[in-house]
Amino acid sequence: MLSRIWRRLSRAAPHVLGGPFGTTTAQSPFAREVKTASLADVASAHFLLFGHAMPLDVEAGYEARLARRPLRFEELAEELLHSPAFTARFGRLVRSVADDVVETTIEEVSIFLRRSDVLVSGPVLAGHPHEPHVWAALAAHLLPGTTFVDVEGYEPVVIAGSRDLLARHRPTVLIEFNPFGLDANFGQDPRRLLDWLLDYADEVSVIVRDAPPAKCTSALAIIEAWKAANARLSLDGRLHIDLLAKARKARD
Repeated sequence: MLSRIWRRLSRAAPHVLGGPFGTTTAQSPFAREVKTASLADVASAHFLLFGHAMPLDVEAGYEARLARRPLRFEELAEELLHSPAFTARFGRLVRSVADDVVETTIEEVSIFLRRSDVLVSGPVLAGHPHEPHVWAALAAHLLPGTTFVDVEGYEPVVIAGSRDLLARHRPTVLIEFNPFGLDANFGQDPRRLLDWLLDYADEVSVIVRDAPPAKCTSALAIIEAWKAANARLSLDGRLHIDLLAKARKARD
């Protein structure tokens, strides 16, 4: 449902992706330039969270506020997430998720899982790592200065929010890559993420479950590796791969 909303809004109101999640710059395709919300941004955020247009009185209130002073995106998010409408719609869901979360430790690393997640949490809680090829890559680089991103197609949002941290600390990045997820969940051309990774690192290692890591130096090579992995496992594009990017030295 949310994927369909994102696709519809990205076509009808491009400011949704160009506002909260950033316009492009020469430095990073995900860098956020605009830090304040327009009335259209407020309306889009309201629709995404609550599934309907803002009531006229609420819209008028925001319009008057924006005429007086700018509204930061962080301020807007805080208001919406603590609003009575959010509590009414998601309060029970949030409480049930909190009750479902359990902490466990694997090789001195604390991770948080949901007991109800039979596919992933079940094997992990039983002592069998989910996606052992990814865990092996993560364990090999598990030290201060490593970032692991697996957010089902919302990787550009994480990169946008972490751009200052990444520029300052230059961590190794292990990130999931699935072109279908990027398009369905965020309306992104997957090459934008690959271009950012290849600008961030001299080379990117492709990690798949049935082959040793392969180093790539172009977006085309990475996409071809993803296609080949899907072909080998007859998954028709549903298989994601993971990409390991060791940061190059910061440019002067």
